[in-house]
Amino acid sequence: MPARARAPRRPTLSRLPLPRPRLLALVLAAAVPLALGGISDAFLALGALVIAVAVLLAIVDHRATPAPARIAVERVADPQLSIGVSNRVTLRVTNPFARPLRLLLVDSVPVSFDVDRRRSPLTVAPRERGEIAYAARPHHPRRLPRTSTPISMRSDATR
Repeated sequence: MPARARAPRRPTLSRLPLPRPRLLALVLAAAVPLALGGISDAFLALGALVIAVAVLLAIVDHRATPAPARIAVERVADPQLSIGVSNRVTLRVTNPFARPLRLLLVDSVPVSFDVDRRRSPLTVAPRERGEIAYAARPHHPRRLPRTSTPISMRSDATR
């Protein structure tokens, strides 16, 4: 029986890029001159300039950050994991870009698994492959899916 075609995903709030704390701080810094705008038009101009710079920096940051779909992530583990003991799971990331990637990887493991870490920072050199490993200990007979559970990743291209 052929698999059903999936409906296209609708855009949701969780798919929008979140501003970094530095951008939020810059926008909040514009609040002071804008609040003082009643005193002088120079404060309004300064506040508008700070907001324009913040928008420009956000656009540059968004364009410099690689799309997660262009980064190859592979989960490597035994097809059948041993119950009650630690099993090694490796996440391999291939960087196809000319800049280093600084990532935060979060693997979605079944709730019946104990893992030694949920989040793993990883820096991958340009055009290289990097990997992190963690220990997963299943409590029930269940396989670790190879591709059905997502591996979340957050890139920090501007640090």
